[in-house]
Amino acid sequence: MKNIFLFLILLGCGVTSCHKSDTLHSDCIDEMLSEFNMIKYDGEIMSDCKFYLHLYDWDGEQYFIFDNPCMDMVLAIFDCEGNDLCKDDPDCSNFFQNAEFVDIVGRSR
Repeated sequence: MKNIFLFLILLGCGVTSCHKSDTLHSDCIDEMLSEFNMIKYDGEIMSDCKFYLHLYDWDGEQYFIFDNPCMDMVLAIFDCEGNDLCKDDPDCSNFFQNAEFVDIVGRSR
């Protein structure tokens, strides 16, 4: 009984300490932040007109979208290599139907 209790405590600690964004490729995120001269998003309220970098997961691949609370449009959806996902499909319908939002990972300086 004591071993089961200890196992459940350790399992709970392991589950709560792992965030989905931790399991994705942080090197890709860091590269995108550097490429676009952005800093890591630290949870501040998006009340200004800065650009924010949103991270999505689609079929195990990372995709990024620029967002700006002062603009109502998607500027681009791109992968870690900088490929524009919407180049051949301007409305990107498959992406928005199937991709999962992970987190806001960056903002402009």
